[in-house]
Amino acid sequence: QGDEGDADDQRQHGGEQDVLVAAGSRKGSHHGGRQRTDRRAGPDEQAGRGAQPGVGKSAFKNQILLGLPKGTRVGIINLEMDREDEQIRFLSNLTGVDSRKIWDRERLTDTERTLVVEAAAELAERSYEIHQGSKTAEGVRAVQKRHKYDVLILDHFHRLTGVEEYQTLVRSSGMIKSIAIDESCAVINLFQLNKGDDPGEIPTVNRVKGGGAIHEDADQMFFLHRTYNNFGY
Repeated sequence: QGDEGDADDQRQHGGEQDVLVAAGSRKGSHHGGRQRTDRRAGPDEQAGRGAQPGVGKSAFKNQILLGLPKGTRVGIINLEMDREDEQIRFLSNLTGVDSRKIWDRERLTDTERTLVVEAAAELAERSYEIHQGSKTAEGVRAVQKRHKYDVLILDHFHRLTGVEEYQTLVRSSGMIKSIAIDESCAVINLFQLNKGDDPGEIPTVNRVKGGGAIHEDADQMFFLHRTYNNFGY
């Protein structure tokens, strides 16, 4: 079944046991950093969030997940990392504990262990699932059509198969938008920005590959960026 079948075979629920197992195993535009976003995408809407690598897309996903009312069903389609990596990243963002120490739980101090367990319990109260098999817009649609999530998060758009070709990018962006409309859900579409010459420059849609098409389809666009002082950090 391709993407449609793979997505369901490779999903993980946000239950307490699943999170704890992961923690113990291996293993309009807006700009800003970590801030409260009162205006969320509603049903039938698509919101785009852009950031350079390492700026905070994963932390932003945490904020979305924990900021939604309990009982909101959230689907996360992650095309960058596997399910365990995603769960560990969640726990690290929530606790401030280095993700490498969470992987190797023997290195955790008693205080860190308590923080991780409490964060896992907090995540367990949320209704979310992580999918991995959907590498096309059609596969993303199949996941939403089957599970009927209230909020669907795609991380990230430029990892979809074929979007390096502009026509495929335009078609995929339009299809992601149509998922929000047809399935009456909010879609949060994450993407990475192209590097700019000035690291402190406030990003715009021009820094997004295929930004014209994405901007046209999105109801909202947010750019996460890190500000720099005169010393370059």
